[in-house]
Amino acid sequence: MNDKSIKPGPEGQTKSSNTASMVLILCSLAALVLSQMIRSSLEPELRLVPLLVLPVGLILLFIGMLSMDKGHLPGWFTRFLYIESNWLGVNLAQFLSLKFSFIFGILACVAAGYFYQMRNPAGAIICWLLSIALVLYGGWKKPETTKLISKTTWISMATILAGSFALRAFKTATIPIVLSGDEASSGLFSLKFLTGEVNNLFITGWFSFPSLYNFLQSLSLRIFGQTTQALRLFAAFGGALTVLLVYLVGKVMYGTLAGWAGAIFLTGMHFHNHFSRIGLNNIWDGFFFILVLGSAWVGWKHKSRLAWLLAGVGIGLAQYFYAT
Repeated sequence: MNDKSIKPGPEGQTKSSNTASMVLILCSLAALVLSQMIRSSLEPELRLVPLLVLPVGLILLFIGMLSMDKGHLPGWFTRFLYIESNWLGVNLAQFLSLKFSFIFGILACVAAGYFYQMRNPAGAIICWLLSIALVLYGGWKKPETTKLISKTTWISMATILAGSFALRAFKTATIPIVLSGDEASSGLFSLKFLTGEVNNLFITGWFSFPSLYNFLQSLSLRIFGQTTQALRLFAAFGGALTVLLVYLVGKVMYGTLAGWAGAIFLTGMHFHNHFSRIGLNNIWDGFFFILVLGSAWVGWKHKSRLAWLLAGVGIGLAQYFYAT
């Protein structure tokens, strides 16, 4: 491999080792604190899971502190890390971040549980966000060249987003005129987040759909009140974001004209407008489809690590919105 971050010289090795030591210390401390915070909220039969994190975290914390003191990681530990980090094309700190993301993912699952009330809400959400952040850091690679988005493109994006959202959010209280039973049922479940009956973002809720969408929908209900318009605004926003993504993906793949043509077509497409105007999660499926498809294409065509990361995160987050 030609990546200097993977096979550094003496100075680079010291810097890489210090960064890896810092990741070890910070992530081990976070795992120790969060695992014990979560443990107190668990049923006795589940307390073994965070308890197992304790010895692992203490050992890794000790290695990290010893490494910071000596200025380098132990030889046996470094050799083990280099084998897999070279294979993945990341440095030592990133490889450790990927491993720790797995630990925080398990802790998030245990802390959340499978019922309407999370066992430990703060612990579950913090561990979930940490796990995602560590994966992004672990997979990140600074591009050799950075292309800045032009002012014209920014103006085009703002125009498309504003225009498509205005068309979808206009008179959502009366168009469509009928509030369907599915919309109403989904909205009633979203209200449970406001009343405190439900706080688990990671389970299946109404009609076996992921509950995170209902939580986000509940924010609109909290801000704008318990109205049909508030119920449908989040879907309108999802539809508008999809139009914006169609423009960007079309522009990258086939040029500016194709991007504009796709965005204009989708902006006025009656079928897409209809689903952007009902308070259900269906419309977000198109958003994630375009996000993952476009990111995968850019990643493959331009060898962009950031694009592949976006594709992966898109697939992961899509599971929290719609079943397909």
